[in-house]
This record gives sequence, structure tokens and C-alpha cells, in this order.
Amino acid sequence: MILGLGVRIFGAAFAVILLGVILTVKSSKGFVGGYELELALLAMSVHLLISGNGSLAIDGWFRGRKAETTNA
Repeated sequence: MILGLGVRIFGAAFAVILLGVILTVKSSKGFVGGYELELALLAMSVHLLISGNGSLAIDGWFRGRKAETTNA
């Protein structure tokens, strides 16, 4: 994810994992002292899933290069 490759895939995977953690392990402890961190991380993962990677990601560079070769 640091390089920007597969951000949406990893965002979806993290969201599923964190949802499982919240529902199975942390829900019995309550919100404060329990699953507040996991809920914040889940929100960040969903944001990455929806927004995708930025313009500086290597994944965008590969797509840009592929578009240049198909147009030539």
C-alpha cells in the first residue's frame, strides 16, 4: 500500500478483517476501551476502498504508461 499498488483491494481486505474483529472480539468490551480504534481504522479502510489511490501512486504511473503505448 505504501507504493500505491492495489489500494482498493487492500482497503477492502482490511475492512473485512476489521469488521470481523469488531464483531467477534471487541464488541463485548464496549465502545470506549474496546473497539473505537478498530472502528476508526475501518472508516479509513472504507475511505481507501471508495477513493482509491492518489496521483503519486505507482499504480497510476503504470496505467498512464499503458495508455501512452496503446495510443501510439
